[in-house]
Amino acid sequence: MFEHHCQAGGASRAHKVNYSLRVRFCGPCYKTNVKLGYKMWNSFLNLPPNIFKLVPLDHCSPSPTIIQLSKI
Repeated sequence: MFEHHCQAGGASRAHKVNYSLRVRFCGPCYKTNVKLGYKMWNSFLNLPPNIFKLVPLDHCSPSPTIIQLSKI
């Protein structure tokens, strides 16, 4: 996370850092892997709500964000 490389795609300059989620991504990887909480919730309405307690969550941003672990 403290390096300058994208953790998903390996790009040499990754400027999108989220310290709560402990990730550093380039712009395209951030857009692919980090989603707004309500969008993830709406995508998986058939899952029990407690499952979201297991997913990394950032409460510091204006709208809670969740990292999509399956993409990494």
